[in-house]
Amino acid sequence: MHTPRGFFVLYQPPYRTPSVFDLNARRMFPQRPPVTRVWGMRAVVSEDLRVALQVLHLTEKQAVDPATGRTYPWAVTEILIDLPDDLALSPESLEEKIPDNALSQGITDEFTTWRTGYVPGGDNGSPDMEALSRKLQAGLAESKGHLRSELARRNAPWIYGALPRLVQDFKRGLYLRVADTLYPDYRNRGGEDTEEAFLKKAMLFQRIYDTNGTPGTKPDGTAWKDDDEAWECWIGCAGDEEEAKRICRTLEAILRPLEKTLTAQPG
Repeated sequence: MHTPRGFFVLYQPPYRTPSVFDLNARRMFPQRPPVTRVWGMRAVVSEDLRVALQVLHLTEKQAVDPATGRTYPWAVTEILIDLPDDLALSPESLEEKIPDNALSQGITDEFTTWRTGYVPGGDNGSPDMEALSRKLQAGLAESKGHLRSELARRNAPWIYGALPRLVQDFKRGLYLRVADTLYPDYRNRGGEDTEEAFLKKAMLFQRIYDTNGTPGTKPDGTAWKDDDEAWECWIGCAGDEEEAKRICRTLEAILRPLEKTLTAQPG
């Protein structure tokens, strides 16, 4: 089950699988899916260190798929509760979103157990906000790294299987027009890879973003969750975010003007 867009998983209890977080992103089912429990919670964090509580709850109710019009008797409801800077969960905010007392209490118990051990305490008994900020930054970086590695691993068969052909075709074609500027531009921007390694990464980028005319699709026929997921996968393949951005800047600076020139030339 996907995290909300712009967020990364900061903490999820060690639920036995399959949990509600293992269900498909459509969140609607023709029969009760075999989950170990019907609800789950996790803390998620955004780039600006905003933390929220994500709750998923499987219930028996009539849900209509807007894409097909089909009705399903089981569906997962997602609830997102923004947390204040000290990550305190107020009973009022929880009751407002989750009126079910038993569910609300279960979430409160799990969240409180995690928060008690996670938020650093200050000298006066209040949270140490500076230490908490550092901890959130480290947690965000760790979650990003895990996500990127997982996306690169999961998509590796269709990404890397085409790489030798893409590199060869590029070397025999467009690269002949930019051989004296492409790699030097990458190096001038701080790139450290060999030219061969750089060309492979450039073709990895092309492969990941090859939509075959249909935005959001992958060459294997499946689809990205959104643009963010494709970008995180590209970072995972490039090695790190700075390298990913560096290669994009080089391709934009050297190849984009050439592509526009070739497109403008009469057939």
